[in-house]
Amino acid sequence: MTGTYSDIVEIVAPSSAVAGSIVNVEVKIKNIWTGNLHVYCVAVADTVASFINWQNAWVGPGETISFYGAFIMGGGDAKISAYSYFEATDGYLYSDDSKSKDVKLAELAPLVTEFTIVDYSKA
Repeated sequence: MTGTYSDIVEIVAPSSAVAGSIVNVEVKIKNIWTGNLHVYCVAVADTVASFINWQNAWVGPGETISFYGAFIMGGGDAKISAYSYFEATDGYLYSDDSKSKDVKLAELAPLVTEFTIVDYSKA
């Protein structure tokens, strides 16, 4: 789905993350209108409150801007939902586009870097 004035082009985030790790997120929003657009971005993960909270910028026609945020991965899969809003000439904000991306919970694999036999006895 594309909005009337803006298009959430991409949500850049890992496809999986370990519980307790920081998940960095970039939301790319393109102005698809013919004039300058005052665009707002909100992003939430279903495991936490909003982590991109009403960030805004003026975007020229055809330009794409990025909004950044992060959240801590919980104990299960997470769904990132991003929303774009535009400020109309009446001064009010209107919802325009939305997109989501799943982040799966990853298992922390044990890391073995070296194995050494320190003592050996033949029986």
